[in-house]
Amino acid sequence: MSQWDDLNARQQAYLKAVYVCDQTQERAEKSRAAQDHSSQPADQWRWISYNGSNTRLLGTIKEMGYWGRGAGSTFEALERRGLVHCRYGRVALGKSPLFVQITRAGRKKVREALGLEAPKSLPPGTLREWHWRALVHAYQAGERGVQEWPRGIGHMTVSRLRAYRLNGQGCPLIGWVEVPLRRLPSQDGCQ
Repeated sequence: MSQWDDLNARQQAYLKAVYVCDQTQERAEKSRAAQDHSSQPADQWRWISYNGSNTRLLGTIKEMGYWGRGAGSTFEALERRGLVHCRYGRVALGKSPLFVQITRAGRKKVREALGLEAPKSLPPGTLREWHWRALVHAYQAGERGVQEWPRGIGHMTVSRLRAYRLNGQGCPLIGWVEVPLRRLPSQDGCQ
């Protein structure tokens, strides 16, 4: 009997709900990082609020029909099995906010139970869609250069293309040229 079968239906539902929310947050974090916003380490953004107002996790558990008393002991049981970590925030108005983080073992158990494959990393050197969009934009700009990158292509994308490596060797896909500003003659005689 697998560890999944050792869980009761409520524990399975809670773990699935945490997994769903975790994967949603992971996609959002990857999207933010791709668009050049600051990204955080996974051990920070993987924490999911359970009992804040209108949280996704609580909503998912309610949709599954398992909301009610016993949430704390359900999360404790999952934590004892090493499938989640739990952390309580500061008490506000008599209520301690609970944050839950699924562990690698927890994600693996849910994927096995649902028949899902773990996301595969791309082979080294593979470019993402936004890298290709940036390359096409740079190619179309030609010798005049890129004056402004389209929305969704940020500093991290451009830096990745400038620092591209192939088989450990530097092989930049775009160049960077700084153009000095030239002074225009002043109309009022000031220099």
